[in-house]
Amino acid sequence: MSKLYEKYKNLKSENPTKLYLFKSGIFYIFLENDAIKMSKLLNLKLTNLNGSVSKCGFPVKNIDKYLHLIKLNNYEIDIIDSINAPSCSSQEYLFNDN
Repeated sequence: MSKLYEKYKNLKSENPTKLYLFKSGIFYIFLENDAIKMSKLLNLKLTNLNGSVSKCGFPVKNIDKYLHLIKLNNYEIDIIDSINAPSCSSQEYLFNDN
């Protein structure tokens, strides 16, 4: 199991209703059920992280656009910039000059 997927599973076990958005290089990605849900809402292509885990994402430069759409649909979301960093809410993220 990848560290990214392991972090996702741990976070989902703590709060299964919250969405988790991971920074991976120059993209932000959703995993598994979050990816399925967000690919439909945001019209993002659903692909595979590995043989059994779905993902979808968008370029880092488009974060404001997609966070706005997610917020309009009343989803609670945390953003994880690094596997070793704690997650932060989208509101906290937007005011951290990232």
